[in-house]
Amino acid sequence: MATKKKNPSKEIELSIREAPEERKQAITDFLMPLFNDAQMRLLVNKTPAYAIMKRQGAGGQMLSYVKHGYVTDQLNKAFGFDWDLIIDPMANGQMYALEIESIPRIDGKTNKALSPIETRHIAVCGHLVVRVHDAKGNVKGTITKSGFGSQTWNAKMELGDALKAAKSDLLKVCAAQVGVALDLYWNDMDEVQKYEDEQEKKRQRNEQQAIIDASFTEDDSPANPTSGIELITRALSELGLNGQAVAEMLGKKDVAEVIKSFSDKDWEILKNANTTK
Repeated sequence: MATKKKNPSKEIELSIREAPEERKQAITDFLMPLFNDAQMRLLVNKTPAYAIMKRQGAGGQMLSYVKHGYVTDQLNKAFGFDWDLIIDPMANGQMYALEIESIPRIDGKTNKALSPIETRHIAVCGHLVVRVHDAKGNVKGTITKSGFGSQTWNAKMELGDALKAAKSDLLKVCAAQVGVALDLYWNDMDEVQKYEDEQEKKRQRNEQQAIIDASFTEDDSPANPTSGIELITRALSELGLNGQAVAEMLGKKDVAEVIKSFSDKDWEILKNANTTK
């Protein structure tokens, strides 16, 4: 049977950093990935279509979500029921916060104020604690994720039901941080596709510009100036030469003489002189 070759330098490095034999095992366990393959697949896989619900959000936008039961089931499968959702006290030691929003109303016909509409919002905060076990059932790591949950407390809804709904929202928020239904908040494949589409459009634009640049030949270049005034104007815009510089290069006294004694050869003289400067 072939034996795997050892890396002497690595062994020396480990022997320096690690002390006795019993401590090596602890460090090895700590450095190993916290989740096993089955847990990773469960947490990072795309949420199945059957579990995704739809509801209308603000502005008529359709939002995707999963039910409390799906999240609970995923956590049970991933962590063997060894997890807790803990509600934390909020302001003044209250276990929840209640905010009442008063929305004013005006009668469109009489322009008189109507009784305002009151909307009650329940909010809770807390944290999810999951414990990860090794193959022997020993806890090898604990993960804590915190967040907030909220629920609109409708007039026909009991306080207990509103609190349970806010707690369910809190569970979803915290569970998403360990991967459960995270793709509903962040679809990395969609983002990758958007990036690739943008890069493809950029590549096509560059190719089109390269074709345009390649098709530009000497025959396409502007004709030589046909007057002294055009000569001076183009000398400034294309060659960066002012009127006095043009006169000096052409051996003229001033700009007026350049204009008066304009010649078809003047432009070539300026271009050649400017190139060899």
